[in-house]
Amino acid sequence: MCIRDRFIANHSEDGDGFEEYAKYDNEKNNGKKNDNYALLSVLRMDVDNLGAVFLYGLKDIPGGINYYSLARSVAVSRLFNLFFTVKVNYLAEKYKLYVTYSGGDDLFIVGSWINILKFAPELRKSFAEFACGNNNLTLSAGIHLCKPKYPIGKGAEKAGKAEENAKGYIFEQSNSEELQKGAVDSPVMNKYNKDSISIFGRVYKWKELDDMLEYAANIQKLIEKGKINASYMHFLLNMFEKIFDSDKKMKINEFFKYLPKIKYSFARKGINQNAIDRSINDTNENNVVKTLSKLIAGNYWQYYMQNFRIVAYYTILKNRKTKYQEEQNGR
Repeated sequence: MCIRDRFIANHSEDGDGFEEYAKYDNEKNNGKKNDNYALLSVLRMDVDNLGAVFLYGLKDIPGGINYYSLARSVAVSRLFNLFFTVKVNYLAEKYKLYVTYSGGDDLFIVGSWINILKFAPELRKSFAEFACGNNNLTLSAGIHLCKPKYPIGKGAEKAGKAEENAKGYIFEQSNSEELQKGAVDSPVMNKYNKDSISIFGRVYKWKELDDMLEYAANIQKLIEKGKINASYMHFLLNMFEKIFDSDKKMKINEFFKYLPKIKYSFARKGINQNAIDRSINDTNENNVVKTLSKLIAGNYWQYYMQNFRIVAYYTILKNRKTKYQEEQNGR
């Protein structure tokens, strides 16, 4: 909304407490509330290296032109503030989120875990468009999931720590073709990259989050069709967590120890080398062989293994029921 000549991001759903916000799911019921397992997310996000943007961003322009001036600095500041008020408010309304604060160059927003998970990448994409694709203008974010009655102040503190982790994480050099194609945008891999998001206890580049959410959506379709179940995601997550450490580095001994167990579980579902070869030219994205085999075959299997935590948490939470629902289903 606008008060005189000042925009303020202040969206909220009238009359809703945080327990009600936790029920919103834009993927179901046209964005209305649902009775599935309700979980709240607290999101903290801000612009990376903003001080450097103002200190050096308008100086040393190629060609020897110096555009730095107080007026231009003020104009840039106002544009940032406009983005974090008007655009954020628009997306918050779309995803039915509670804007605790948004303005200047940062935000603090509360909402359901699934809507926050959709909101954050969309806002980051909008910011990239706002910055005209300038790779020096990036966002980092931290998300903390909690029960609806959890103290929001503590949630904000933990989301803030997650955001700090995203800004301080060192991404190691990787030989993965997928990473070279954009999953890690910076050409210098052994530095603090920022431009990342911390969620589910790990730090990811935004491209990794986008890729894994798309993959998770395909896995979810298989679960809804009854071809696999959410408990299988628990099994795979447990295997991959043993193979990779918290920095997503592979432990070779563990890899050769647990890979046979993974392949055996796949074989019991009809996923063997012959089935994988036959599925290569299959255009059906709901093909269980084509979808799951990405974890053990193809050029990017390690990429999918490393980031599988996103897929597992997404599908597990999407299919989790309350105790009351479980009791009702058991009758």
